[in-house]
Amino acid sequence: MFQLDFHVNVNVNNNNNRYKIRMMDEELNPIYSIGEIINRVNVSRRTLHYYDQIELLKPTKVKDSGYRYYDTKALIKLQTILALKSMDYTLDQIKELLDKSEKAAPIKPEDAWIHSLSEQKKFCIKQD
Repeated sequence: MFQLDFHVNVNVNNNNNRYKIRMMDEELNPIYSIGEIINRVNVSRRTLHYYDQIELLKPTKVKDSGYRYYDTKALIKLQTILALKSMDYTLDQIKELLDKSEKAAPIKPEDAWIHSLSEQKKFCIKQD
């Protein structure tokens, strides 16, 4: 039996006759390649590979060809990592924070930022 790994959503812009192809996962959520992540977020390919190596940010999907793909949840996690890095957190501290928050009860997406800030505050108090 043949199973598709990705769905493709094609939008046509009639003005320029250009096609915009968006890769989607099985639940029709957007999937981003490393190239798309680099264009959206100011981060290098090497940084993404390193975050994968230290298990800070794992790709959502790795194809047989080695291409890595990230979903929206991973993109939000990357933005959180970069925000914490800009506040002088070490990668070990960030990993500890993220591991702790992932083990906690599920959080609604709209409450994730508030929860993240709350966890950061607790972590800062613990470090002092």
